[in-house]
Amino acid sequence: MDCAREILIHITTTAGLVAAYAVAISSTLLRLGLRYRRRQLYWDDFWALIALIATVFVAALFLCICFVSVSESSFSITTF
Repeated sequence: MDCAREILIHITTTAGLVAAYAVAISSTLLRLGLRYRRRQLYWDDFWALIALIATVFVAALFLCICFVSVSESSFSITTF
């Protein structure tokens, strides 16, 4: 029962963080797209782009770590 609860907590936490990253990435892309269409790109938009690139990198790294930890835990559960 403990293992099922840990997996459920892991899945819900991962889903919540993925949703938060998705909102952050999409809102930044929307902002940059609108500013580009209006030809109003300034220095703050450059820093928003840098933050967006960093966020995409961190989100991808987070998902890789989550999938590796899930696959290792399910592998260890099936081998015992």
